[in-house]
Amino acid sequence: MKILHVTNYHREGGGSDNAWDRTIKMSRERGLDVSLFCKNSKDLPENLKGKASAFFNGIYAPRTHTELREKIREIRPDIVHVHELYPLISPWILPMCKAEGAKVVMTAYDYRLSCPIVTHHDGSNICHDCVTSRTGLPIVKKNCRGNLPENLAFALRHAAQKNFRLFLDNVDQFIVLNPFSAEWFTEKLAISAEKISVQPCIVDLPDNPVSDPAAGEYILFASRAAPEKGAEILIEACRKANLPLRLACKQETHSAIRPEDKNIRCVMNKDRVELEQIYRK
Repeated sequence: MKILHVTNYHREGGGSDNAWDRTIKMSRERGLDVSLFCKNSKDLPENLKGKASAFFNGIYAPRTHTELREKIREIRPDIVHVHELYPLISPWILPMCKAEGAKVVMTAYDYRLSCPIVTHHDGSNICHDCVTSRTGLPIVKKNCRGNLPENLAFALRHAAQKNFRLFLDNVDQFIVLNPFSAEWFTEKLAISAEKISVQPCIVDLPDNPVSDPAAGEYILFASRAAPEKGAEILIEACRKANLPLRLACKQETHSAIRPEDKNIRCVMNKDRVELEQIYRK
């Protein structure tokens, strides 16, 4: 079986990028014939030209569309497995993949299909305004991205994929990370349960795992300190329960940590090796 994996790496990396890499690794170890088609947001210059490119390519990326079609015709995959498509690929590749005779599988790491900013969180509260919106205008009204050009770009992407049913009509099988997401896709997006598979993210185990996981020194939160990640809730819970907490993130402290929280603090790490050492404790 030939599988062509398609993704757009994030500029800052992240969990979905790591999961994609491990999926490729495991697929090859299992003997699958795997090819890759990748774009990387790091290639976009951090200036007006780069922002304009992200804006327009996120809606429709003609050069990428042509490159991918040529790749498909060259290798003739049985399956095109898409991961992240924004901003350099765009979901307009999906009907093209179908037209070229490939089955399309999509791993949905987030809620892209029902929320333009993928989190269903407006920065302070859970938000479902775009679940039924065909325009994405709530993102402009709520200023979800913090500036007008990004709000417009994300709203237009949402309007395109929603009105042209780019995901719903062209993806043969969705892979989600947990049962909650599977239920959400079925109830809110009317996707048949038979078209949804649950597959948690693949993670690497250390060569010498901890012998007694219950003998750790602290509770650990390892993530970006974004509001939707819930660090504030965990900090409050550990404060009330008088439990030690460490937050592995790219900052020296967190706004929810108080001066009296002597056993709650951030720990910096420069690479995966250091993060694994933090995990082990």
